[in-house]
Amino acid sequence: MKLLKKGAKGAPVKKVQEKLNKSGAKPKVSVNGVFDEAMLTAVKAFQKKHKLKIDGIVGDNTMTALDARGKAPKWGVKDISRGLKQLKAKQKDLNDSRIEIAVLAGEHHKNKDLKAFYRIFNISAETYAKYLHQFTKDMERIDELRVDFQRYLKGKPHEQKLAESEAQDIFKEAQKKNKIALKLERIFERDHDMFLQKLDDTAVAA
Repeated sequence: MKLLKKGAKGAPVKKVQEKLNKSGAKPKVSVNGVFDEAMLTAVKAFQKKHKLKIDGIVGDNTMTALDARGKAPKWGVKDISRGLKQLKAKQKDLNDSRIEIAVLAGEHHKNKDLKAFYRIFNISAETYAKYLHQFTKDMERIDELRVDFQRYLKGKPHEQKLAESEAQDIFKEAQKKNKIALKLERIFERDHDMFLQKLDDTAVAA
């Protein structure tokens, strides 16, 4: 938005004057569309109360705080705690499966066909593991931003807005990543089952 300071006139100034009064300006400022000395005093008092830079200029941060009008904003990003928990569980299951297959492959290290199937499994497992790790980091970042949002509830609405905006962007990307993760999970499960089937075939042949 355009910066508003002493001497400014017009509808934007009038809008700020209305918001200052709604936020509890004492004494109330005249809603006349003129950024006068009384309005300058009210703006500085508001900035001081909300721990903003006290310069008497209405910019993005001051306007965001005025829009909040002292009300605690709500976190607008979808709760990802359940999804994060599921991701960590998948990481554990994947790690357990990799250990299990590595032990089985080691026990049959002389079987060349089985070794080939193990290499295929290991590639898909490693790709899936790396992706899950990065995906989890993104989701954890959203959770960190949620904590930041809560911490900024007292007097820093501009920082709340930044935290929520970043979280929204990451969440949109996370939705896309989830589709890729599901595809990688299917490939991993296919190669996992393929290895075990080959192991069964080897046992029967023996």
